[in-house]
Amino acid sequence: MNETRDNMIDKQKSNLMWLTYALWTLGTFLTFGILSLAALIIGFLCRKDSSTEFERGHYRFIARSIAYGYLWGFLLMFGLIIPVFGQLAYLFLFIWIAYRNIKGLIYFSKGRYMYI
Repeated sequence: MNETRDNMIDKQKSNLMWLTYALWTLGTFLTFGILSLAALIIGFLCRKDSSTEFERGHYRFIARSIAYGYLWGFLLMFGLIIPVFGQLAYLFLFIWIAYRNIKGLIYFSKGRYMYI
């Protein structure tokens, strides 16, 4: 009976991690970061309650990636005064966020620890 309950809890935690990555992905590619706020909040809240280093590492990775993305996005708004620089900088930021997102998804799906 305990194994079944533990399996259910592990599945729920796994589903929450997939949901967090899904929100981050949708927020990055479809809503210009609005849904990423939900992933950021989940990342910060679940990081402290995680029972394994594997989960904590992934939530920390998600939260930091989104927070740095927002920070750089905000700072780059001032770079839009120079059109070419601002556009290139946002392109590089978008590529960096996409890279971090895909890397996190691959590591999570393979069960690999996320280092910071």
